[in-house]
Amino acid sequence: MILHEWQATIVTVITDESRDDYSEISGIEVSINELKSEHSEDAKTSKGFFPKPRRDSVPIVPPNGTLQLQIRGLGIKNIETGRLGLGVIDPYFELRRLRIDHQSKSKRWEVVYTSEVIKNHRNPFWDEVSIDLKDLCDHDVMKPMRVLVHDWGRWGSRIIGSFETNVAELMDHVAIRGNADWERSFPIYGFNTKKKKLELRGRVCVLTANVIV
Repeated sequence: MILHEWQATIVTVITDESRDDYSEISGIEVSINELKSEHSEDAKTSKGFFPKPRRDSVPIVPPNGTLQLQIRGLGIKNIETGRLGLGVIDPYFELRRLRIDHQSKSKRWEVVYTSEVIKNHRNPFWDEVSIDLKDLCDHDVMKPMRVLVHDWGRWGSRIIGSFETNVAELMDHVAIRGNADWERSFPIYGFNTKKKKLELRGRVCVLTANVIV
């Protein structure tokens, strides 16, 4: 992923990885100039930096389009202990859209899609999904959305990690070097409750991101 000095992102700290809504306690905006590299030790272990596409590079999409999206996981952290520590994660993902109440000035993240569960796999390929842009982002390809990766469990699921993006950025980061294009993939971060900080928990590679009528 190439980072430029004009790019910025929001870093959000959460209180508890077990909560589906990721309760937020703080957030800061950081320019890429303040970073040495996305692959620096700090970025790997404590910050999630997701560069935003420039306004002049926003793709033109049909007014009533549908997003066709397929993603896969790369090296997702195994947070499943199981018996004798031999368990393996059963990952699935959610797409969430941002809902804003302008009267109360409150916001919430609403689930618009939940994928199938891939059993016992740290590098899952999920099925392609088709989502109406109105349902996902009100036809605004720059509107924030979140991708959350969970570990399915019989007695309840746990969040592994997430990243914030938008439709334009997904379209801009489709893999071009095969289905494990590390450079164009998105890092996912989760909160380590023992170390009290965010940590890198794998990556998500975009295989398909097309808007069709």
